[in-house]
Amino acid sequence: MDSSTSLQNAHKRSSAGETGHVQERKSRIWRGVAIALWVIGLVTLITASVLTRNHPGPWPIEVTFSQAVQHVHYWPWVVAVLDFVGTFNNPTPTGVVLGIICAVILLMGWYLQAAFLALTVGVGNGLDAIIGNYVLRPRPSPTLVHVDVPLLYNSFPSGHVCHMMVFYGSLLYLSFTRPVRTWKYHWVLLPFQVFAVLNRMQSMA
Repeated sequence: MDSSTSLQNAHKRSSAGETGHVQERKSRIWRGVAIALWVIGLVTLITASVLTRNHPGPWPIEVTFSQAVQHVHYWPWVVAVLDFVGTFNNPTPTGVVLGIICAVILLMGWYLQAAFLALTVGVGNGLDAIIGNYVLRPRPSPTLVHVDVPLLYNSFPSGHVCHMMVFYGSLLYLSFTRPVRTWKYHWVLLPFQVFAVLNRMQSMA
């Protein structure tokens, strides 16, 4: 009996060890993939910044694509929805929304998540401004494309796109962390991802 029990325990420990090694190997693979994607993104951003600095004018395909999108005829209700969403696409409303969401996260007791969101958005927008001041690409000309609101900020990288990627991307990431994932109302974060898509569509329409 003792010999049989010992063999069973040894088998369980061996299986647990193998499972642990498999999980560790998968973790290393995913970590390697994440690092590789981050490096590719960084190299792409640096290359695009240098190219755009040396060619600050619009590229032919860029103007053609923008004009094609802006000449699409939408249903009136679609335009109304996109216009409403677009009101949150400028610096002041964006700052207010960020403050409200951070305050809600703090009230939930998720202090690390609130700090992560605030720092990620702040650092991301700061880097966007630094790169924009280096590239010095002017805003699109109203003679080429439709411009809703004239802005003084540089147009590369796009501040609206960068902010939405960082802000809504951070919310998506936080939705997979344990405190938020185990919250029974975690699904309320899903509309923010839909909102991000609509927000970008509005800026192109």
